[in-house]
Amino acid sequence: MAAQLSIVYSHSQHVKMVHSMLRTSALFVLVSTSAAFPNERAETIAKCVSAFATGDQSGFAATASEVRSWGNLEDDALQKAATACLALAPTETAKDEETVAVPVIANTAEEFLARLDADPNSVEQIVMEIAELSTLSMPLDDRAKRLEAAILAYARPLPAAKANENRLAYLALTKINPDDASYASKVEQYQAALEAQAREDERRKAAIAKQLIKTTAEFDGSSWYRHPSSPRYQDTRDYVTLYIVESGAGVRSLEFFVNYTSRDGWLFVEGAQINVDGKITQLPPTQWARDNDTEIWEWAAYRGNETMIKLAKQIAESDRSVIRFNGQQFYDDHVITDTEKKVIREMLLAWDAMGPSASD
Repeated sequence: MAAQLSIVYSHSQHVKMVHSMLRTSALFVLVSTSAAFPNERAETIAKCVSAFATGDQSGFAATASEVRSWGNLEDDALQKAATACLALAPTETAKDEETVAVPVIANTAEEFLARLDADPNSVEQIVMEIAELSTLSMPLDDRAKRLEAAILAYARPLPAAKANENRLAYLALTKINPDDASYASKVEQYQAALEAQAREDERRKAAIAKQLIKTTAEFDGSSWYRHPSSPRYQDTRDYVTLYIVESGAGVRSLEFFVNYTSRDGWLFVEGAQINVDGKITQLPPTQWARDNDTEIWEWAAYRGNETMIKLAKQIAESDRSVIRFNGQQFYDDHVITDTEKKVIREMLLAWDAMGPSASD
């Protein structure tokens, strides 16, 4: 029977959630097992889960002890039910009242297969968990081979462009079946692809940073950098973009900038919202500036705001994003163009290359 490990958590609510999930998993395998095994062992496992569900600690301890005494069972379905039963072992209060020990089943083929049977879509999460293990104690028996086949079925359709997903899948397979040299070879192949992509990304970041247009103020030596494809003048059109702003001392920050332009008159913008693929975000309150010549333009800037940078990333990868400028009486909408999204993506890459300090 799978060994029991203990992991210490500091939140009792999380413990209750874990046990609720384990109980659900146990009941699932018992439902599928009871019809196939209408015998004493199946009944004992059912009593084990029932005692846990009703809070009968002594009843659970007695039935769990009996189940544990059976050792490994030859039948796969009954083994999974027994493993799920033992996973319900009650928590123990640690010396610190706010910490408790949560029992977790050792990493076994039975555990992973039970989860896959309950939810086939969990394969990606299981792959990540196995790949992150330093070692995996799992004999290459029928259960391990079933797990190996399930992960292979997940890995084979993955496109080569998903190098990291492929690497993790074959890394997991090396843990299950280390004797298959083809798995290790695949890991090396995709690791090399990831490293090559990382080098290309660094080269591209540096190239984009060199293309930025820098404007420096004579008064205090402060500067700002814009993308060559971003508007040179604000009165040309509505837009959303990013700038890199640098103080005279060389300290840099990333600025999220929104601009409204009109020939028809002032909107007197008081705020704005952005709809990113159906999710609407209200921009934080700020002071809107205004100016005019033959056109009028109104704008707002958010400098060094991590929430706004996260929003910029979402816009850059979105299918459709729309900004609504809310005025004193009316509003106006602007669909963020593909060019604007490209500018935002490349400004984010340039920021990664340049960093927060001119000395970097």
